[in-house]
Amino acid sequence: MNFSNTNELLQHIIETVVKEGITVELSWSKDHNCISYKVGGFYKSGSAELVVINDSINAFTRYDNVNIISNMEDLVDLNCEWKSMSCEKTWPDYDHNWKNLLLRYDAIELDDEDFEKVIFNGATKEQISWGGNDDPNLVLEIGAIYNLEEVEVHSSHTKYKLKGIKGWFNSVSFTPYLD
Repeated sequence: MNFSNTNELLQHIIETVVKEGITVELSWSKDHNCISYKVGGFYKSGSAELVVINDSINAFTRYDNVNIISNMEDLVDLNCEWKSMSCEKTWPDYDHNWKNLLLRYDAIELDDEDFEKVIFNGATKEQISWGGNDDPNLVLEIGAIYNLEEVEVHSSHTKYKLKGIKGWFNSVSFTPYLD
């Protein structure tokens, strides 16, 4: 996705996290004399404060750390960094609302039995032909969420059967989705 300016990018990031149920608090930053967005659910730190300074999105987190956010993946990676830096083994896992973003940006992986829903991403000719899958592009909508009925694991690929939809589809055409 290309954005014509930093504010459009920031709006995209805020919309993306809010759609996942992640809390965003709008406030005035006295330190920077501008609007700031506190994005909740950050591992251990609680939140990251996003502020536009000199046409860059700056993320302020614990211990006065500042990171430049150039895209949504940077924000996801920042949350992952906080988990990897934590030495506390008893701290809970990622905030539940972050898990779909973490999955979407390949920051975490789940086993097929850990989820019951998937998001269809579209399928290439190669994905369809590998292992003799049915063509999901003919019956599924890109970006839509579907319920898994059955998972069939083969030696070099996995197939999904979706509830209420005829056919078996290559799992690489989907992203896991958590409620």
